[in-house]
Amino acid sequence: MLIKAFFKYLVTASLFILSLAGVVNQGVTYWLFAVPFIVLFICVCLLFYSQKTGFTVLGISALVLFYFSYNQSENPLIFPVLSKKIVSSECLYPVKKYAEYQLLTQKQYDVLNSVVSRDDDVTMICNLNHLPRKVINKRNWPVNDGLFLMLNVDGVDYLMSQSTLDIINMSSDLPELQIQAEWVSYLSGAMYWPAIPIIVATSIPSLYH
Repeated sequence: MLIKAFFKYLVTASLFILSLAGVVNQGVTYWLFAVPFIVLFICVCLLFYSQKTGFTVLGISALVLFYFSYNQSENPLIFPVLSKKIVSSECLYPVKKYAEYQLLTQKQYDVLNSVVSRDDDVTMICNLNHLPRKVINKRNWPVNDGLFLMLNVDGVDYLMSQSTLDIINMSSDLPELQIQAEWVSYLSGAMYWPAIPIIVATSIPSLYH
């Protein structure tokens, strides 16, 4: 009986975590691949618990999932960098890469100056020391390149990628900053589950060589 109850709770918790993984997933599929787990979670709560307990678990779970799905771009639990100032001792180049200007370091600008152009009417941003406003997700890009911080400097919005943030991190003594929380990155990895059969199928032949 104890083992059966433990297994029931384990399945319930696992399905909830997988549902949460879809909600916080910042990849292009967002919560799509979490739908089967959400459906199973609802079924388990309704079929394997008393009516009162089942609806209570569903209600609390719905509130948690709603909290993490609503206004994600300004949620510091998903993007902890939002509560930290971005400090850069080197000047940054504003480049019109998207609708907003994207800030590049000198190293990045030297690499990309053949494919992007700097607006001569926009001055470089030096001695940056600002709190980010929010995170912009360009879902059509790979997740590591699709997340951008939005900073407002003197009334102008600028985007900053993780790669730019990494270079700033290396040139300062401040703690390393990541746009996305590590727990979100780990959970989001669960949304690659449809690729598991492909990975296994391609890996098996290599075991015989």
